[in-house]
Amino acid sequence: MMDSSKRDYFEYFGRVHGILMYKDFVKYWDDVEAFEARPDDIVIATYPKSESMSAQYQSSEEET
Repeated sequence: MMDSSKRDYFEYFGRVHGILMYKDFVKYWDDVEAFEARPDDIVIATYPKSESMSAQYQSSEEET
């Protein structure tokens, strides 16, 4: 018999190629695999907005 925590776990997660992911990612995975970037596409990447992560980045910069 499965305990409630494992049932909750399977309610929110699924697998794609053996990798555990949120079910919303699994639901749209075909779109991800079919995506083709164009040469004029732009990628924007930023630091996390979390205060705890921000503090970690600042402390690692102070050490160098």
